[in-house]
Amino acid sequence: MGAALTTFIAPAAYAPYVARGPVLCPWHGLLGLPCPGCGLTRAFCALARLDLRAALALNAISVPLLIALLVVPVVAASELVRGRPYAWYRGLRSSSAAYGCGATIMAYHTARVAYWIAQGTLVDTYLKTSWTYAWYQAFAR
Repeated sequence: MGAALTTFIAPAAYAPYVARGPVLCPWHGLLGLPCPGCGLTRAFCALARLDLRAALALNAISVPLLIALLVVPVVAASELVRGRPYAWYRGLRSSSAAYGCGATIMAYHTARVAYWIAQGTLVDTYLKTSWTYAWYQAFAR
């Protein structure tokens, strides 16, 4: 419940700084490439402003993740009160569901990267904003 609550409070507090904030993703910072979670911080800040369109544009995974963060604690608390798990929920905790979710996220991520490459924005958006590129620019002078 605390993690779910933090997911709403932290983006609301960070939202004014998200546009000019530092690169937080180590994958993006070191390699200059986006990870599947890139854009989630900005997307959750958009969701904190109730801007669903911006959140979907930044990272579409944010909406199902938000729904999970709202539903999972309620279901878990309900299971504790009942003293037994829900049968329908047990299937969601299976390894097949995890593999399916992982495959869907990777397919979405691959499509995003392919789009950025085709659009020509991958270099300016990610490579040139990485820590490694900044270090290279500092030492190349």
